[in-house]
Amino acid sequence: MEEDRTLQAMTLYMEEGKAAWVNNSSIEENPPPIGMYTFQRTIEEGSNGLYILSVVAYRHEKEAHRFTTYLLGK
Repeated sequence: MEEDRTLQAMTLYMEEGKAAWVNNSSIEENPPPIGMYTFQRTIEEGSNGLYILSVVAYRHEKEAHRFTTYLLGK
């Protein structure tokens, strides 16, 4: 059950990050924890001119899950 909530939270954080990107808003880099998981959300510029949005879930300070998507340049 906690695993399901974690993956749902990651999906939400990914969608929030994409919406913030489209609206030129800042994103919260460290969204609130869920259960035993903490999260980090980042946007980096890739070498090909695209931007990369990543959401990482950590459990006991070790990476447990990672979602990554590309964003169109601004």
